[in-house]
Amino acid sequence: MQVDYVRVSQAPDTAERFEATFVDDFSGWKRMILPFSAFTRSAEQPLNAPNDGLTLSEVWGYSLEPPAGSQGAFYLDEVQLARLSTLYLPLVFRNP
Repeated sequence: MQVDYVRVSQAPDTAERFEATFVDDFSGWKRMILPFSAFTRSAEQPLNAPNDGLTLSEVWGYSLEPPAGSQGAFYLDEVQLARLSTLYLPLVFRNP
């Protein structure tokens, strides 16, 4: 078989965009937690993007964008989606 032309196409990107920011004021490694409540709808949206809010039903990707004019490097390790919960333990008092 001989192939002389291949065309790949996909549907246009219409995924709604959200963003959150944080200040990098440290050196070395630090655990960063960005709660979903920190995300707001981005001002830049693709054509025909829905405006139905952060439904948390699916994620197609993510990106990190340093501020314009910044220099240096950053490293990511173990990016995770985590469910944080609060555990309440009973208090036990002992009489002396």
